Amino acid sequence: MVKFIENKTEIEVLAIGIGHDVSRYYDKAIKITDVNELGDVMISELSSLFDTKKKFH
Repeated sequence: MVKFIENKTEIEVLAIGIGHDVSRYYDKAIKITDVNELGDVMISELSSLFDTKKKFH
């Protein structure tokens, strides 16, 4: 289902594995080692997503 969504829809999927590498399941995946990193990583990824979208519109 993940591959279908990534390849056949306009939905952006990003996986963040906390202590686990989830890149075998998701094309866009990030591994962090500490849950305290989660907030910063989420803000950074969301910011880059919206920056990319603005460039196309």
